[in-house]
Amino acid sequence: MKSIFIYIFQSLGVRQQAKTGPSLQLIRLPYAIISTLLLLISSPLSAQSLEELVELLQAENPSLEAMKQRYLAVEEQAPQVSQLPQPEIGIGAFVSPVETRLGAQQARFSVGQMFPWFGTLDNKAKLVQTRAQVEKERIGDRTLDLKFELKSAYFQLYQIRQTQVILERKRVLLDRLRNLALNQIESGTGSGADVLRVELQMQALEQEIRILRNREKQPLANINHLLKRALLEPISTPDTLEFAELNLQADSMSRNLLQLHPRLLGLEKEQEVAQQALLVNKLEGKPTFGIGADYILLSQRTDADPSQNGRDILQVSAKLSIPLYRKRYEAKEREEKLKIEALNFQKEAVVQDFLNEIDQAMTAHEEAALRLSLYQQQIETTQTASRFTQAAYANSGSRFDELLHLEQDLIQYDLQILKAIVNSHLANASIERYLNY
Repeated sequence: MKSIFIYIFQSLGVRQQAKTGPSLQLIRLPYAIISTLLLLISSPLSAQSLEELVELLQAENPSLEAMKQRYLAVEEQAPQVSQLPQPEIGIGAFVSPVETRLGAQQARFSVGQMFPWFGTLDNKAKLVQTRAQVEKERIGDRTLDLKFELKSAYFQLYQIRQTQVILERKRVLLDRLRNLALNQIESGTGSGADVLRVELQMQALEQEIRILRNREKQPLANINHLLKRALLEPISTPDTLEFAELNLQADSMSRNLLQLHPRLLGLEKEQEVAQQALLVNKLEGKPTFGIGADYILLSQRTDADPSQNGRDILQVSAKLSIPLYRKRYEAKEREEKLKIEALNFQKEAVVQDFLNEIDQAMTAHEEAALRLSLYQQQIETTQTASRFTQAAYANSGSRFDELLHLEQDLIQYDLQILKAIVNSHLANASIERYLNY
C-alpha cells in the first residue's frame, strides 16, 4: 500500500528532496485527489446515492409505515357508516291470549327497518373518505420532514469526512514544513523552535482527526435510524459536491405552496371535512322513516265457526321519527363553521411561516455564495504570499512563523469553502422541503 501512495505522489509531481537541499517546494495536492485516496480506503464498495437513500426512506421508515396503516384504517370506516341500520326482528307470546272474532292471539312475529333521510349514508361515506385524505396529506408532510432530516444528516456526514480529507492534507503539509525546518537547521539558518512548533501542530491535528472520526458516528446513526437499519451500517458519500444552485422563482412561491405542499393541502382537506360534516349534520336533522310488518298467529275458535276461523293476521306499518330537539344540530353547525374559520387562519399562518423559512434559506444560500467567492480570492492571494515567504525562509531562515500561519490560513479557507458548499446544499434542501420539489 505504501508503494502505491509513493507512485501516486510521484505521478503528481511530488518529489522528496535531499535534506541537504536549499529548500523544499510545498505542493498543495488537489482536493479531489486527496478525497479520492481516502475514500478508496474508508468507503464501502456498494455506494448508495442520496436519491437512493431517499427512496429507501420512503419505503422503510417505520413512522411513515405507521401513518400509512392509520390512513388505510380510516378508509375502512367508510363501509361502516354507509350501511343501513340493522333491521329489527321480534317475537312475542301472549300470556293471556287476546280474543278476536276469528280466534285468540297466540304469538306475534315482527320485522322492521329504519331508513335515514335521502343521501345521508352516501354523504357519511364521503365524510370518512375526506378524513382519509387528510391522513394521506399528513403522510406527505411527514415524508418531507424526514427527507430533510435525512439530507441534513447526509450533508453533515459529507462535511465531517471531507474535513478529514482536508486535515489529512494539512498533515502532509506540516510534515513537509518540518522537513523544511530540519533542512534549514542543517544549513545553519534554522531554529529548533520551528520544528517544535510544527510538531505541536501535528499533535493537535492528530487529536482533531480522531475526534472527527468519532463524530462521524452521529450522522451515520441518524441516517440508518431513519432507514430502519443497523446504526453503524456503512454509508458512502461523494468525492466532491459542487456549489448548489437554486432554481427558484420568488413570484410563484406562494402559489406553489398552496398547490403543492401537503401540509396546506391537508388543511384544505380538513376544511372539506368540516363542509361535509355540515352537510351530514343537516341531513341527520331531517326525519327518519321506517317500514315494518307484524304476523300474529291465531288459534281457531271452538265455540263457534265464523268464516275464515283461525286465520292469522298480517299487519304492515310505517314509522316516522321527527327530530324536534334542535340544539344538538345547531351546536354542531356552529362548531364546524368555527373550524372552517380557524383553518383559514391556520393556512395563512403556515404560509407565512413557510415563506419566512424559505427567505432565511435563500439568505443563507446567498451568504454561502458570497463566502465561497471571498475564500477563493483569499486563497489566491495567500498562495502568492506563501511563495514569497517560502523563498525568504529558504534564503535567511526567518519568517517561519509567518509561513506556518499562511499555510494554516490556506487550510482554513479550504474548510470554509467546504462549509459554504454544504450550507448551499442545506439551504436548497430546506427550500425543497417547503416547496415540495
